[in-house]
Amino acid sequence: MKEQFKRNDIIEEEKEKFKDIGSDLASDFGRLGKATKEAASDTLGAVKEDLSDLYQEGQKKFAEVGGQLENRIRSHPMRALFIAAGIGLVIGLMKRK
Repeated sequence: MKEQFKRNDIIEEEKEKFKDIGSDLASDFGRLGKATKEAASDTLGAVKEDLSDLYQEGQKKFAEVGGQLENRIRSHPMRALFIAAGIGLVIGLMKRK
């Protein structure tokens, strides 16, 4: 009988150790998940910032090119008209085939 109680005590001790290990493991995974989430959030924030900067830079470049194109059209209106007509003719011929 004593051996039975001793064995039960050992089993209970091992169960407690196993529970402690499981609890520690769950805690470690929780901290890992939190750290991963924070790192992903920081990276996402940096990417959003970079994309915003690139978008603004692209808008500026587009405005510059548009201004240059407008100046060329104003300085040579007939040339611009013939170029546009030629492009339209080429596209029309291509769509026809």
